[in-house]
Amino acid sequence: MKPWETVQETLAQARDLRAATEDAFLTSLRAELGIIRTVCILAEREGGAERVHHLQLAEKAFEVVLDVGSRVEPNSRDHDAIKEAPHNIRRLGGRDFSQPHDLQNAC
Repeated sequence: MKPWETVQETLAQARDLRAATEDAFLTSLRAELGIIRTVCILAEREGGAERVHHLQLAEKAFEVVLDVGSRVEPNSRDHDAIKEAPHNIRRLGGRDFSQPHDLQNAC
């Protein structure tokens, strides 16, 4: 294989790897958003320690969303879900994620 062909092949592999990495991050982001929706539903139905536990899970999942969301370009549906998640957590008595840097980095 000629050096130019090797360079071209390496560049193509790098593009494929970047695309696969972005897909993996988006899949992770969407999974965490799904977890938040699920545990918020559970928190609505529970009281006491169970409610607190579900809210803690939602808060941890949202921290992951903030981290992963800062690494990829979410689509408009993802943006909407990212903006809705902290409101649901707060509405149920969880942490207030209203600090501008929290949401700004994820969207």
